[in-house]
Parts: sequence; C-alpha cells; structure tokens
Amino acid sequence: MKVRYFQRILSVILVITAILSLSMVGAFAKAPKKNGNYTVGVQMWNAEKNEPSMSNAFFKKTAKLRVKDGKLTMTLYANSKAIRQTLQGAYKIDMKVSNGKGGYTPVKVVARDSTGSPTAFQFTLPNTKKYVPVKLNPHVAAMGNSYVDARLKIDYSTVKPA
Repeated sequence: MKVRYFQRILSVILVITAILSLSMVGAFAKAPKKNGNYTVGVQMWNAEKNEPSMSNAFFKKTAKLRVKDGKLTMTLYANSKAIRQTLQGAYKIDMKVSNGKGGYTPVKVVARDSTGSPTAFQFTLPNTKKYVPVKLNPHVAAMGNSYVDARLKIDYSTVKPA
C-alpha cells in the first residue's frame, strides 16, 4: 500500500516538473547570435502595466530581425488597416527606441503606403532584453499630440530563420 502511494506522489511530482519545464522555455529564450535574417514575435506593451498597450493593434505581431556581427536590427511593421480604422484615414506615427544609455533614438521609416503613411520602421536594438522601452507619437490631438511611453515585447522563443 505504501509503495503505491509513493508511486502516485512521485508521478504527480514528475508531471508538475514537466509542465513547469515546458512553461519556462520561453522565459530563457535568447536572441540569435548567428549572422542572418530571422522573424520574431512582437507586441507593444504598456510602459508600466504587464498588459498590451492601446497601440498594440497598430503593429503586426511578427517583425524581422537581422543579425550582423553581433548587431541586431529590427524591422517593425504597421498594421495599416487597424490604424486607419482608428485614426480615420491617412496617419503619421513617430517612434523612438531606447538607446540603452538613458536616451531615445528616432526610428527610421523604411516603407510607406500610397498615402505616405509609414508601414515599416527600422532600428537597432539596444540590447537583447525581452522588453525594450519605446516612445510613440500617433499625432492625435486628444492625446496632446505628444510621445507616449510603451515597451516593445520581443518573444525570442518564436525566432525562426527568414
């Protein structure tokens, strides 16, 4: 009787350990180091709360990541349809990304649609952390037409060669 009880407890412990191990895989995922082009899952998160930002819908959930000699360059894509529905037509979004030294660097717009609205932004990542501080200005009068703090959440567990 004691042997069966011990076996059941051991089985439960092993199942719990396996579940925890699988759930922790993403927590320790690292940025790629090998030169090349990759895709990676991204989301725009609130600057202070652990939840998506109101601007999350404005960006596609997959970005491109280029690794060259240890430098990581990201291309983040706008979800133009969602932005147009919210802002009613052509739009302008300015973005700055943390430089890792306490300041922010404006991102480069690398693609625009036929209305001149930005569809792709490119910047160098300051580090390989999961969250990168950013500032967004959607040029909306109701928001004071000013920059709003957010965090770019990068899910390195989703990295795939492009």
